Amino acid sequence: MRKKYDVTIVGAGPAGSSCALALRKSGLNVALLDKSYFPRYKCCGDAIPTLSLRYLAEIRAEAVEDFEAFSAKHQIYSGLLYPSSGGSLQIDWQLKAYNSVRLDFDNFLLEQVKKHSSTNLHQGFALKQITRNGEGFLLKSKKGDEVLQTKFLVGCDGANSIVLRLLRENQSEETDTAVALSAIYQNVDAPQKANECYFIEKTTGYFWIIPVANGFFNAGYGELCEAGTQKQRLKQKFEDIITTHPLIKERFKTAKQASKLRGHKLPLGGKRPAISGEGFLLAGDAANLIDPLSGHGIDKAIKSGRIAAEQIEGAFQKLDFSADSLSQYDQKIYESFLPELKRSFRIMKFFHRFPKATNLMFKLMRLANAFKAKKQFHNTAA
Repeated sequence: MRKKYDVTIVGAGPAGSSCALALRKSGLNVALLDKSYFPRYKCCGDAIPTLSLRYLAEIRAEAVEDFEAFSAKHQIYSGLLYPSSGGSLQIDWQLKAYNSVRLDFDNFLLEQVKKHSSTNLHQGFALKQITRNGEGFLLKSKKGDEVLQTKFLVGCDGANSIVLRLLRENQSEETDTAVALSAIYQNVDAPQKANECYFIEKTTGYFWIIPVANGFFNAGYGELCEAGTQKQRLKQKFEDIITTHPLIKERFKTAKQASKLRGHKLPLGGKRPAISGEGFLLAGDAANLIDPLSGHGIDKAIKSGRIAAEQIEGAFQKLDFSADSLSQYDQKIYESFLPELKRSFRIMKFFHRFPKATNLMFKLMRLANAFKAKKQFHNTAA
């Protein structure tokens, strides 16, 4: 027997859960699918961008209060940047900043959906086939034991989105991508209150060490996808970094790996591919909303989920699910994010093309910080 819904969201990560939560007062019959059962592991750097909580508050203000009481988070106060030329630069955060393992953070968001909406949750639904019909879309699971009918479809299923493939049926849209590997470690000799980022010489990427809850650290390496970029080669590069880099190897002298080293693809923002079509929208990573410079995408996933919900409510009010009408969503998303993503993309490309410029930038920033500290000292003394 087919289950019928007004809206079906594919993917219960930050974009999908945010969209479902934002639709809680819409009166629509909403389903949220995910191929996994939560809590589930998600390969990521585990830093929660500061804007994530602001965007979450726009959906449900009390959710931020719930997050403050959430135990599986770790507050940090600064970032430490290490250019390949040597030295370091500390950047102190002006707003509250947290890290949280995605297994915990994504489950926190899904719990918000379960507690504060009537969303129908289908975990373990590995989507195999999407077929258009007169009522919208027919969704079939890989096991073949579940079939759903939906009027509207939202793709929040990440870089390898099956909904994205539906949109690209008649398009050949090239997207710049990066690839990253990460694992959880314990007994790392690294700061507990700062995220560390190391720019690796003669590469297009960087290595990070990020403290998470209970004394664990997320360590990872990411770089642009170029000719010859393979998971096995990146794994070897990761191992080389933690055993030979003069600073990083000291961090890992007594470290013990607590999880598998896993990889993931990052579709980078900065271009403007179509992210909607007749009867469906894309949000989060599926819409390429990842900052090319930092690799952050959680904040944009949450906000795009809210914007998607607003567009869906409007479409049902007008009963207009046409591609032309839904293209307004593309416009709203790109007005919100494209200037920032383009700027990050240009900076990333420049520094990868001229790596010496990165070292010069850090030198100038250190001089500026030293001058600022000296000025503050003299003002205090006076």
